[in-house]
This record gives sequence, structure tokens and C-alpha cells, in this order.
Amino acid sequence: MVKTDNVNGLPSEPLFLYGSGRSGTTWLEERIAGALDAEVIFEPLQERLHGTAKAYGFRYLDASENHPELQIYFQKLIMGDLKYFWTRYRILPDRLLPTIQTFSNKGEFKAWIKRFPDAFRLMVRYHSTINRPRKIIKLIRANLMIAWLNKTFPSSLHIAIVRHPAAVIESRMRLDRVAQNISIVKGASDWNAKNLLNKYLQYQLPKELKKIIKDIGSMDKLSLYEHHCLLWCIENKLLFNYKNIVSQLIYYEDVIDKENQTWRDLADIINVDENQLTHGMEKPSQQSSKLNQRLQLKFYNSSSPIEKLKCIHGSSCIHILQDYLDLFSIKHYRADSLFPIHHCEK
Repeated sequence: MVKTDNVNGLPSEPLFLYGSGRSGTTWLEERIAGALDAEVIFEPLQERLHGTAKAYGFRYLDASENHPELQIYFQKLIMGDLKYFWTRYRILPDRLLPTIQTFSNKGEFKAWIKRFPDAFRLMVRYHSTINRPRKIIKLIRANLMIAWLNKTFPSSLHIAIVRHPAAVIESRMRLDRVAQNISIVKGASDWNAKNLLNKYLQYQLPKELKKIIKDIGSMDKLSLYEHHCLLWCIENKLLFNYKNIVSQLIYYEDVIDKENQTWRDLADIINVDENQLTHGMEKPSQQSSKLNQRLQLKFYNSSSPIEKLKCIHGSSCIHILQDYLDLFSIKHYRADSLFPIHHCEK
């Protein structure tokens, strides 16, 4: 029998994990899930899943707001009353079973052939985790609703991870180029900079963000690179504001070191032995993948995301990024240093 809390009848202490896309959420989630022997509910705000997911992905929600449909949606996911192939196996069904459209488009068909082996491996890998009592809800579309989720699910653990903007921006823009090179028609749509900015702007944002964005002026005048700088600031500004709300705010640059105090703090929070989190720990997949290594050899002289950005966008891009960090009064990172400020001060 699943142990439940006394309030909602939900499995005890489901864990919410937040972060921008390409910030290490998947890598960290796998470490935590392994330690807790938990099932991961993977990106349940993916818009293809449900009308509620489409309506709420990337939205800002104030803690005082009432959204019963979203609360019920999460409750059903946690209880197992709603089950999606995507949230269980991290793949959409058409990655395994091609549609008529796949066969009718040469680019889509080639992309399906390339993706199928990885999709099949994911299904095999995560099948054994299905229906485990403990749940982790992993989200890259909920950074702006953490206060609401914290209030709505007060018995849950809420953990967020943040990564240096240069690393996130470089990764997003590089994957967009890779998608284009292998003729994936849909590309990396989760972080299509212009579309995502429009999503944020069409919803009500907190006053401090609205004022900053208004002062920037027309989004159409910004370069693609600036769109990505702005996206990172919007998605992560509130994470720093919520530092005292979440159970733990984790810096990616800290946890790639298995000896860092952050792992001990996290182990205490989720009530496991630290070795359960760090045993057999490897670098995040993006850092160690063969594709990434080939790209480094082909395009870059350095593995530093800052140097990669300079190679593509020129040295001025780091000054532009710092301007955006200053505009949003984000003091936790500097554009020209990959380490968070607290790390540099030690």
C-alpha cells in the first residue's frame, strides 16, 4: 500500500524538481530517483499531453491564485490516475511507432530512423521504474510557478537547479543547429527563443519582470542571441527570489563535484545516505556525450561555454550577457566566469 499524507491522500512527499531546459535537471533527477528508488513523472507540462498542460506550461502563477484544474491535474499524475507514455518513458509514441506523416516527409523519416534506437533504449531503461510508490515530478516549464506549487503541495519537497547562463544559452543554440543539420523538421521547439518569449509576454508576469521587459522595448529589435539571454533571465530571476521557499536551490557548477557540500545537504533533505546520490556518478550526459565531443573538435578550441559563445557570436556577446544580468539585478553569476559568485568568494 502506498503511504499517504493526511491532507490530500497523495503519496507521501512527492518531490518537485525545477530548472530551465539544459540546466542539468534530467541528470540531477536521475541521481535523486536512483537514491530514492522513485518513479519520475517526466515533464508533465509538455503541451501535447493534455489541455491543462498546454494552458499552464511556462506560466507565472502567484501563490495567492486559485487554479483547481492544475492542482487536480498534478494530483492525478501523482496518484497514477493519469498516465502518459511521455511522462513515463521520456519519449513521444511516434518516436517508436512512426505515423503516416513520418513516411511522407523524407526529413522526418531520416530523423525517425536516427532517433528510434535511443527511443527504444529509453523505454527498456525506464520500464522497471513504473509504478514505484515514491514520485519525482521533473519540470523545465514551471520555474515561474514555484511559489504556487509550494503553497498547493506544502508536504512536498521542492528542489531547483540553476546553471550559468552562458552554458545554457550555448547548449540551446548548439542543439538548434544540430537539429537543423540532421533535418529534424520540428527542431528544438521547447526553447524556440522567439516563440517562448511570446508565451511569457502573453501571460501576466510579476511587476518587477514586466517593468524590466517594458524598458527593453520591442522584442523584434533583439538578436536571436539576445532572445536567449532574456529567456535565461526571465526563467531564473524568480528562482533566486524563491531561495527561501524551495527546499534547496542547487548550483549546477557545485554538484558536478561529488565532494561538494551540496550533495551532503541534499542527502539530508531527502533522507538518504550521501553515497546513494554520488555512487558511480558520471558527468552530465551533455558534457560526456560523443556528439558533444565531436562538436568540440570540429568547432571549438575550448570546452568552456564562454569560449564557445565567443567563437560563434564574437567576444562582445559576453558583455551583452552581463548587461542583461545587470538589468535583472542578478548577482549570482558573472558572464565572464563559469562559477557562481559564492564559489568564487570561498
